[in-house]
Amino acid sequence: MRSKRRAPRRELDAPGGWDDRDVDLDRIRDLVAERIDYTSLRSVAREIGMSPMGVSGFVAGASPYRKTLRRLLTWHASLSGKPAALARETPPPSVAARLRSARRAFHTDPELAEALGVDAATLARWRAGEAPGPEERDRIAALDVVVELLSTRLRPSNVPRWLSRVHKRLGNRRPVAVLREGRVSEVLAAVEAEARRTPHAGTSL
Repeated sequence: MRSKRRAPRRELDAPGGWDDRDVDLDRIRDLVAERIDYTSLRSVAREIGMSPMGVSGFVAGASPYRKTLRRLLTWHASLSGKPAALARETPPPSVAARLRSARRAFHTDPELAEALGVDAATLARWRAGEAPGPEERDRIAALDVVVELLSTRLRPSNVPRWLSRVHKRLGNRRPVAVLREGRVSEVLAAVEAEARRTPHAGTSL
């Protein structure tokens, strides 16, 4: 008598337990990242029902738990296939607003300008209404997202320190230098990894 071969049990409560054939996680990640660009990390976290740290970790590539995946799927379904229409309901933050938000992580305007890879005169022109190029706009948005995330984990005085010091997880480089190269997902992953090691808000990552 041949014994029946049992199918392997899928651990739905563990990260990575969902089959990619069931859910296009990369597509959802892209939509979450797009929505963050149009609004803010905190806003998207509230929409989905996740913590800002959880959202950033998901965008950086972390696999969601079952409950989190259900929230992501519910949020995705609420878009009704029209992410652009949803985005228009909440206009994207202006360049000036993002610069104001990112500025809290720096002691001076020249430090902010250096983090963005421009000079102080260019920064002043952006604040006055001049539109940055696509690459510069992406750098501004990326820096704003990282600063906003760090502000949920650190005391205000520790945010500039975290951005400017060398991190082993970033190849012994400073986060601001990595962000200038457009590698925001690596910086978000570094924040996520260190937050798991020091989980309480207000600590020094």
